[in-house]
Amino acid sequence: MTNSQNDKSVALSRDNITGALNRNFYENTKGDSCRKVAVLRVANLNEIREAHNQACVDKLVRDVATTITGCVRASDTIIRFSEDSFLIRFDGLPSISFLKRIEDLAWRAERLTIEVNSSIRPIVCIGAVDAQSTFEDLANHADRLSQQALKDNSRVILYSGDPDERGVPADESSRLFSITRDTLERRTNEIDALTGLPSAAVFRKRLQQIVDARSTQDRISVIHFDIENFKAYNRAYGFQGGDLLLQFLAESIRREFPDAPATRLSIDCYVVATTALNVDERISRLHDIIHDYQSRVSLELKAGVYTLDPEDSEAVLATVRAKLACDSIKGMYDRHVRHYDHELDQQISMSQHVVSNIDVAIANGYIKVFYQPLVRSITGKVCGYEALCRWDDPEFGLLPPHIFIPTLEQSHLIHKVDCQVIRHVCQDLAKLQNQGLDPIPVSINLSRLDFQLCDIYDFMQREVKAAGIDRKYIHVEVTESALDEDAAFFRPQLDRFRDAGYAVWMDDFGSGFSSLNLLKDYNFDVLKIDMAFLHGFDNNKKSHEILKSIIDMAKRLGIKTVAEGVETVEQQQFLSGIGCQMLQGYLFDKPRPYETVLLSTSLETESRSESEYYETIGSINVLSPNAMAEFNNGTDILYGARGVPLAILEKRGEDLTFLTQNEAFVEHLHHMGIENLEQALDFYNSDGAFRSILMRRLIAALRTDTEQSLEHMVNKTRCSTHVRHIADFEEEGVNTFLVMSTNLTPYGGTAAATPRQSATERAERDHAAHSKLSDSNARRRRVTPRRGNRGGGGRPSV
Repeated sequence: MTNSQNDKSVALSRDNITGALNRNFYENTKGDSCRKVAVLRVANLNEIREAHNQACVDKLVRDVATTITGCVRASDTIIRFSEDSFLIRFDGLPSISFLKRIEDLAWRAERLTIEVNSSIRPIVCIGAVDAQSTFEDLANHADRLSQQALKDNSRVILYSGDPDERGVPADESSRLFSITRDTLERRTNEIDALTGLPSAAVFRKRLQQIVDARSTQDRISVIHFDIENFKAYNRAYGFQGGDLLLQFLAESIRREFPDAPATRLSIDCYVVATTALNVDERISRLHDIIHDYQSRVSLELKAGVYTLDPEDSEAVLATVRAKLACDSIKGMYDRHVRHYDHELDQQISMSQHVVSNIDVAIANGYIKVFYQPLVRSITGKVCGYEALCRWDDPEFGLLPPHIFIPTLEQSHLIHKVDCQVIRHVCQDLAKLQNQGLDPIPVSINLSRLDFQLCDIYDFMQREVKAAGIDRKYIHVEVTESALDEDAAFFRPQLDRFRDAGYAVWMDDFGSGFSSLNLLKDYNFDVLKIDMAFLHGFDNNKKSHEILKSIIDMAKRLGIKTVAEGVETVEQQQFLSGIGCQMLQGYLFDKPRPYETVLLSTSLETESRSESEYYETIGSINVLSPNAMAEFNNGTDILYGARGVPLAILEKRGEDLTFLTQNEAFVEHLHHMGIENLEQALDFYNSDGAFRSILMRRLIAALRTDTEQSLEHMVNKTRCSTHVRHIADFEEEGVNTFLVMSTNLTPYGGTAAATPRQSATERAERDHAAHSKLSDSNARRRRVTPRRGNRGGGGRPSV
C-alpha cells in the first residue's frame, strides 16, 4: 500500500467529530483476540439534543472523548461505537489496574457538564468485561452491561471471568462488580477529579503514617512541583489544553515515582513523598519532559525538596518547607530544583522578621531613602537621582532591598514602604528648596501592588502638595513585569500621573516577554534599559547591536533613554556614542543617604537651563540616516558600513567642540587621514579656508534655520559637510549644530589603500581610531568639582 493509500485508510477510520477511531476500524479488528473491553454510553443524549441543539451534543461528545483519553494509556484503543457510546480496548493491563481505570473513568464522566447549561448533566453508564474472548464478543457483552447499568440505576457494571479466590473456574462462578453513584460520590474526597491522584487530604494522612512508621535509617524526601508560566499556557491553549498538560504531568510523576504517594495540591502544584535516593535525577527528567512538551510557550517545572531529619515528626511541616524551597527559585530560568537547607532556613526567618516588623520599622524611622545619581552621557554632570529604599534594622543592620522587598510584595505590604519613600523624597526636595537650591528630579519605583492596595496617585498628590514642590521633579518608575497583565486597569492609572505632570518611566526594559507590546499599549517618557544588556559587554557584540536598536527605536518614538548598571569607561563611551541620554551605575556613584549625595560637591550638577539644553540635544538620533531630514534630495551618497557619519558640534564663541559622534563619523575621519579627536578639532578650529567657510555656514544655519553645506578637501580627499542648528544655551552664548560629513571620493587620498587591507586590519584600525577619539572626548569632558556650587552652568575644565 502506498503512503497516500495508507493515509486515506487511516482517515476513513477516524470519527470526524471526536478524532477517535470509528466503526470501520472496529469491523476490521472485531475478530482479534483480546481480554479487557469497556463501553461508555451517554444515556440521555437525545434529551440533551431536544433541549439544546446538535452543536451542544457534538461539544459534549468531544468532551467525553477527551475524558476517556485522560483516563487510558496511549496504547489503548478508543472507538466511537455508536452516536452515544464509545468502545475502549485495553491490551496487557492487569485486572486490578483495569478496575481502577474504569472507576476513574466513571468518576470523571460523572462530573461532565454541558457548557451552555451546567445544571444539566449527561447520564453516563459503563459496562466492562474482563475475560478472554474475541473483540466482537467482549464488545457486545460490555454493551449489554452498559444498558443493564442504566436499568439498575447504577453507573458501572464490570464482569470478571477470572477464577474467584477459591479457585472455582470462570464458567462456574463469574463475578459482577457494581459501582453505584453513591460509591463515586464517596471518592470525591479521596481522588483528584482531573488527574486521578489521591486528594490532598488522603496524601497528608498517608505521609503522616509513613513518617510515624519510619525507622532511623529511612530517608524520606518531600518534593513540591510547580509549573512556571502555566497561566500563559492556558491563554495559548485554553483550559482544555491546560487540563491535558496537568494530566500529562500527573502520569509522568507516576512513572518517575511509581511507588510514592503523590497529590495535586493546587491548580498546577504537585507533591510527592519518596524514599528514592536519586531524587535530583528524576526531577531533571521531569523538568526536561515538561520543557519539551510543546514549543509555543516556555514552560519550566520547578521543584523544591525537603529531606526529613530524624527528629521531624510533622508531615505538614515537611510539605511547607518543600514549597518554600520551590518558591525560592521562581523566576530563575537557570535553576529548576532547590533543596531546603540552612541558608534557606535563615532567609525564611528573615522574611518572617520583615513581615512582623514592617510597621515598627516605619514608625521608628528604620526605613531610609538612598539616592543614586543619573548622569548626562555627553557631559558627565548629574541630571537626576533614583530613590532607593534601605532598612536600617537595629538587630540585623542595613538590609539591602533584595532581602525585604520581595517578601513585602508577597505579603501585600509593599505599599507601606513605597508610600514612606514618596514621603521622604518630597520632604528632602523641600529641604533643598528651603536652602535656596534648585530641586533635582528624582525617580521613585512603584510596585504594581501599589495601584491595587491603595490609591498611590492620590497619596503622591497629597505629599507633593504638602511639600510645596513642582511635580516635574518627581518621576514614576514602573517595572516592565508589573505591566504585563491587565492593561485596561494599569494604563489609565499611569495616564493619571502623566496628565498631572509626572514623568512615567518603564524600568528594566527588555527583561521580560512583552516589552514591545507595552510600548504600543502605554505612554512612557523614559525607557530604563535593563542592566543585563551590559553583562559580558566586552565579549558579546550582539549586545552592542541590540542596544543600538533600542536607542534608535526610542528616539523615533520620542522617548528618552537611561542605561543602568554602567561600570566601565568603555560602556560609558559606547552608550554616549549611540545617543543614550542618561547613564547610571557604580562607575559614577553608589546609592548614598540624602546628606552625602544631594548636598555633596563631589559631582557637578546640571542647572535647570542646562537640563533643557541637553535634553534638546539628546533627542537627536545620531543612529538614524534621516537625522538630516531634508538632506540627500535623491542624490546617491555612498555611506560606510556603519551608516551616516553624524556628530554634534558645539560652538562657544569662536571655539568648536564635538559633544558626541557616531561610529560612522569616526570611520569617516579616519578615511580622511584624521586619526583622533585632537586632529579633528585642530582642523575645525585652525585658521584657513575651511574654518572660514564653516563659520559662515554655521551662522547662516543659525539665522535661517536651514541646512547649510560646503565642499572641501582634506588630505587630498574631497568631502561634503552639512550643518543644521539644533539648540542654544543662551546663558553662555552657546550654539549647537548637527554635522554630517561624507566622503565624495570614497577611500581616496591618503586612505586609498584601505580597501586592500584585510578585514582584520581594517577592524583593528577602526577600533583604534574610535578608542582614541572616545578617550579624547572623555578627557575633554572630565568635570572638576566646584566647591559650594551645585548647579553652576560653567564649562567642565579640561
